[in-house]
This record gives sequence, C-alpha cells and structure tokens, in this order.
Amino acid sequence: VVGLFVQEEQDDEDLDRTSNKRALAAVAAGMGACVAVTAPFLTPALRRHVLPYVPATTSQLNDTLALIARALTHQATRSGSSSSRTSSATLIDLGSGDGRVTLSALQKFRSSEVQRADGV
Repeated sequence: VVGLFVQEEQDDEDLDRTSNKRALAAVAAGMGACVAVTAPFLTPALRRHVLPYVPATTSQLNDTLALIARALTHQATRSGSSSSRTSSATLIDLGSGDGRVTLSALQKFRSSEVQRADGV
C-alpha cells in the first residue's frame, strides 16, 4: 500500500512538471510574438541616421485639398444637407509634419465646411 501511495505522488509531480513546462512554453511564445509584432515599429527609433523631413509639394497639397473637397461634397450629399444648411467637419491630419495640409484646409474650407483641423 505504501508503494502504491508513493507512485501516485510521483505521477502527480510529473503532471505538475508537465503543466509547468507547458505554461512556460506558452509564456515564451507569447513574449516572442510580442517582440515580433513590435520590432518593426521600434527599430526605426534605434537608427543612427534618421531620415530627413521632406515637405509636401504644392501639387501634392492641391491634390489633397481636392480630395478633401470631394469628401466634404460626398458627406453633404449623404447627409441630405441643402445649400441653406451647411454641415461641419473636423479634419485630422496624422503625421502632419509642418501642418501645411491642415492650415490650407482651414483657409480654403473654414467658412463653409471645416470648422476644426488638427495635425498630429
């Protein structure tokens, strides 16, 4: 009877070791996945030579303003607004650099459609 009891304890310890190994493997795999996902975003910050800032050309700026005008027109037709009732929009420029797009959009559309423009 004593031998059988000792054998059951060893089986329980083996089971605990196996589950601990599986848990450790799962944690290691999760950490590896986190590193693999975030590495492309973190490595540019570690470069010795940072890429220079290149401002948008006038042509690119005009194309962007034309696209904003189309989006505002589309928004107005979807909302059913008439010429007497104007809708307002907020423009958010991610990666705005010097803010030329947001400033130009405010200058061109401020009185009619765009009430606020933020550059991040």
